[in-house]
Amino acid sequence: MDPSLDDKTATASVPRAKALASVIQRGQATRDTTFLNNIIDAVADPILVKDDQLRFLLVNQALCEFAGIARERFIGRTDADLFSAAQAAVFNEMDRRVLASREPNVNEESHTHADGSVRTIRTTKTCFTDEAGHQVLVGIFTDLTALRATQRELEAANKRLHELAHLDRLTGLPNRMYFEETLVREVATSSRYGQPFAVLFMDLNGFKDVNDTHGHHVGDELIRQVGARLAQAARRSDFVARLGGDEFVVVARHTDESDAARLAHRLAAIVAQPFALSTTQAQVSVSIGVAVHPRDGAHSDELTRHADAAMYRAKRVTGQPVEFHVATPPTP
Repeated sequence: MDPSLDDKTATASVPRAKALASVIQRGQATRDTTFLNNIIDAVADPILVKDDQLRFLLVNQALCEFAGIARERFIGRTDADLFSAAQAAVFNEMDRRVLASREPNVNEESHTHADGSVRTIRTTKTCFTDEAGHQVLVGIFTDLTALRATQRELEAANKRLHELAHLDRLTGLPNRMYFEETLVREVATSSRYGQPFAVLFMDLNGFKDVNDTHGHHVGDELIRQVGARLAQAARRSDFVARLGGDEFVVVARHTDESDAARLAHRLAAIVAQPFALSTTQAQVSVSIGVAVHPRDGAHSDELTRHADAAMYRAKRVTGQPVEFHVATPPTP
């Protein structure tokens, strides 16, 4: 929803209030209260007119229905006579500000309806001075309750859509898309401020045996527990994601090679501890490949590729839990 619509609506209310004030002034000159009531009753939005002592002079039917108060109860009374002290104080503060400044005011307020529900209203208030020098305040209200409820629903829906697009369904961790977006931003930040960071690419060892032997539901349970351990063990500034299958990745911010090595070995040790699953106990290990920006790549895809290659070397070549990217020397 375009937020500018609210501003346009609010801006449009001010000339409406001024025009109404002009009509009321002409009507007062003829003291035709019935004429004025008929005019403002034709307006769908709640309208009020007060004198300089903040006593109600006129109200339309829409305001009576909105407030749940009969017209005859309004006339000659103040907000303090009709509403709670807290509610009256809110209304009166704005009224006095308009009367003192003689400038229109648009404000959003909460109002407790007669049925007990809390409504969100936009008030547009302005004033004019009659021929005798008396100030009269005109207020027009717009009920925004439904609009604000719709906006909250849209915000919640957008948040849910973002979660569906960016979070892994099984673990609740960020997914591959979220990781790739984050890595691009981290490369830009690191390049701008000169702060190194590391990408830790992880793949489980032994997961396939658990999955094949005990079933996919146990395999899913293991993946969830691995993700939870990694998220709990990582530092607060680290970004932990599941790429899919039994692959995880950590973006370790503000981290040089020595910091990355300590973090990688700590994560490997935590994953190697036994897992208590619903129908069995399992023990797996993890192979971790590390690439450090900017030494091991200037771009996000380059860092991912080098971290993946280092993980493969740990898994298939050295058998070590952690391996760093090794640059290939140029061909003579």
